[in-house]
Amino acid sequence: MSQFENDDIDSFFAEMQDVKPIASDDKALLHDPEKALAEKQKRAALKVSVRDKLANPLSMEGVKPVPPDDFIHFQQPGIQDGVFKKLRLGKYPLETNVTLSGKTLEQSRDLIYSTIKSSHERGVRALC
Repeated sequence: MSQFENDDIDSFFAEMQDVKPIASDDKALLHDPEKALAEKQKRAALKVSVRDKLANPLSMEGVKPVPPDDFIHFQQPGIQDGVFKKLRLGKYPLETNVTLSGKTLEQSRDLIYSTIKSSHERGVRALC
């Protein structure tokens, strides 16, 4: 080695003389797969819940209370009056039943929407 290289090495070691190694902890950061999976499932469930709430077209705004014995109905344009009358009079057998007693307004809204959606997918014609 040349004198120049020796001087560089000596200079380097002279500068590094007061440098101390970084103290290492005796603890290792471990990845907990169960905790990570639980967090991932929690985020996925929250995302699905938010998506379902956004996809539900039943509005919570402007809901006015009605007496419990009032008859509530809706006839979509295009449904024949005779078909609606038979449905209203109970001439079609009920295939699905929804009970809303004891539910809050939001719970009822979600239950009705999910029941209508699943009934439509199964081809159910009449539900109450």
